[in-house]
Amino acid sequence: MTRLCMLFIAIVFTVCLASPCFSESISFQSFEEDQAVDDNNSNEVQDSGDYFYDQWYSNPSFEDTNPHTGKRAVIMRSKNPGDHGGTIGVYPSKEFKENVQGKKPTKLSVWVYDKHGDNTIELKILDAKGSYKLWSNERSQRNRWTKITWDINGLIKEGLDPNTIEKIELYEWSDGEYIFDDVTLE
Repeated sequence: MTRLCMLFIAIVFTVCLASPCFSESISFQSFEEDQAVDDNNSNEVQDSGDYFYDQWYSNPSFEDTNPHTGKRAVIMRSKNPGDHGGTIGVYPSKEFKENVQGKKPTKLSVWVYDKHGDNTIELKILDAKGSYKLWSNERSQRNRWTKITWDINGLIKEGLDPNTIEKIELYEWSDGEYIFDDVTLE
């Protein structure tokens, strides 16, 4: 019986090592101090432009009164006359660029604090070759932190290379205030 158990454990261990599964979580951006790659502008001090940018009516800024974890997050104050919503762009952290190489993540997630509630979010990932879009299946909850996760396997089949992600964009279709934090790949 002992040999059979050892054989079973050896097979399971081998299959787990050889599988393309990815269970480790890698921070894409936490918005914490010193987590930016200072190559998005020429100054030597890390500022908001090294972490995020206003892609379309997002009016983003650091938010330090209600982060999901750590000391700060980013808030999007979308106020778009006519068309609704806004899009915030997020650059990867230096940790991400150092730790993602050779990994095969299949999910991307972000924590959102939605002051409206019941919203889906469109994710746009831009890598070295192009851009890829995907709507969330999950909806945010009003006035509480909600983890939104996208399965990016379909985007990988379309050509996305998670090892060369240059930035992501998060689109909220409804005007309002949204706090984002702890963007990760797993």
